[in-house]
Amino acid sequence: FFLMIRRPPRSTPSNYSSAASDVYKRQEVLCAQDGRTAIEIAREHQPDVVIMDINLPENMDGIEAMSKILSDNAAIPVIINTGYSEYQDNFMSWAAETYVLKSADLGPLKDAVRQALGNKKGVD
Repeated sequence: FFLMIRRPPRSTPSNYSSAASDVYKRQEVLCAQDGRTAIEIAREHQPDVVIMDINLPENMDGIEAMSKILSDNAAIPVIINTGYSEYQDNFMSWAAETYVLKSADLGPLKDAVRQALGNKKGVD
């Protein structure tokens, strides 16, 4: 399944869930709106991939949440999907599988999910 971690939506919240489910059709997509919840969900469900925003509420940014998720299970691919390009050069974000800037075009995000999942069954 996918774990989507993003701040509370200002635009259509289903866009990113849709991108994930379009790529991996038979899997569940769970969402967390803060880092602490994301860590709990990741520990309980062991997602196939995590799509993480950087700017999250509740005193924990996406970089810190990603670090904690990966310290529990380094095999989970994390895709940073954010509108902040300046974090791309931050060595703390290098632990992510890939870094995709947010855009109205979900193609790059879908490509990153496909790449992170490799040739797993159910991927288009």
